[in-house]
Amino acid sequence: MSTPSFLRILLITQTLLISTAFAQISDDQISQLESLVESAFDHDLPGGVILVAHKEQVLYQSATGISETDGPPLSIDSIFRVASVTKQFTAVAILQLAEQGKLDLDDDITKHIPEFDTRGDYISIEMLLNHTSGIRGYTSMPAFNPELEATDVTPEQIMDFFNDQELLFKPGTLHSYSNSGYALLGIIIERVSKQSYAEYMQANIFAKADMQRAFAGNDHMDTTGFATGHRRTRAGFEPTDYISLTWPYSAGCIETTVADLHKWMRALFSGKLITPESLSRAHTVTTLPNGREMRYGYGWDILEVQGRPSVEHGGGIAGFVSHVLYIPSEEIFVAILCNAQHRGIEDLSARLAAIALGKPYSDTKAVDIEVSNLKDFIGTYTDHSGNERHIRINDGRLYSQRVGGMGLHLIPMAPDQFKMEGQLIEIEFERDESDEVIALMFKTRSRDIRWTRNRKSQSKTAP
Repeated sequence: MSTPSFLRILLITQTLLISTAFAQISDDQISQLESLVESAFDHDLPGGVILVAHKEQVLYQSATGISETDGPPLSIDSIFRVASVTKQFTAVAILQLAEQGKLDLDDDITKHIPEFDTRGDYISIEMLLNHTSGIRGYTSMPAFNPELEATDVTPEQIMDFFNDQELLFKPGTLHSYSNSGYALLGIIIERVSKQSYAEYMQANIFAKADMQRAFAGNDHMDTTGFATGHRRTRAGFEPTDYISLTWPYSAGCIETTVADLHKWMRALFSGKLITPESLSRAHTVTTLPNGREMRYGYGWDILEVQGRPSVEHGGGIAGFVSHVLYIPSEEIFVAILCNAQHRGIEDLSARLAAIALGKPYSDTKAVDIEVSNLKDFIGTYTDHSGNERHIRINDGRLYSQRVGGMGLHLIPMAPDQFKMEGQLIEIEFERDESDEVIALMFKTRSRDIRWTRNRKSQSKTAP
């Protein structure tokens, strides 16, 4: 590497690469990690901080982009809002209290929050942890708006905001991600421990894990090193409007660094915070009464990277996105924290972990398919929940788009098999005996979902 190139990386991305203590990682893998991160972020815009580690050893870390508009660059030590990554901290706090005999995961939540209206249904603490409670998420309610988010509230006021909502389904029967459930877990933590959520986190999680730059909410005095969240506009990026972290509360209020997240995971898997039995329970997939498995435990997605089981979670809050991934069998850790809405960081996290494993995801070479043959796939497809996905052609290329989502280019890998550009998602089309396309299989790292083609959309004419 030339001296100018070295200085550019040092001054702009503040990259630190360490490989000598981990014999399994090669210079080529280090280059792959660096190249992947370099391609994902723009140095002159809000960006992100990335850390890849094996056990205690940092293999790669990089800070790319600016901390605030027209301000200094991000640094390795920049503090970010981690949003829903908070949920695993909340889940561990609940498990700590369960180990102390102060609560049971089978407790009806009304034992600890008698004023919550369950409509006469039994809702257990475990149902809050794995999102099977049926309680509507307050952040998706129409009344939840930016003006409201800018006001300070108490945990009980958050609960009052959604306490009058009907349940989405009978508790324990289905799975629906709910910030409301995790807000209730925060209230339970406070009532059982007789500490505020922030006090409990500091004393029982952050201190024990030696997380020195971690905060549960924005009631701290020192704001040195905090990244500013940004939103994209037609003119570029601008800082997001103020939101009070009293609203995300125990579902998403934690702020910290990639280094402290690494400490968190090391402490968690070394038994400093909860027993291996409790941790195993938190990382067990949720099986619904109908036998369907939801790849979610208590605050973690239960997925895999190149065949290795992984525990991970992402988060998004105004101006920030995050993703944290850990492969227990290999002790590979990845954290990505961004101060703007960057698409695809979950896939970026998995790709970085795969490189560290020595099994990078391959970029399959595209095959050529005539536009006349692409017309076979055009139509509207519906999944088991009634969601619609539109397959269309634009400028001779095939695109997939969910209602309300962005159209994503499908790269042909085989006559009926495609990969979503920039994502670890494959789509494989299914034909009947007459060679008519009747469905597609949407394949992600978490599960395969079949989408059935609507008969009225089975036209071979491009829209």
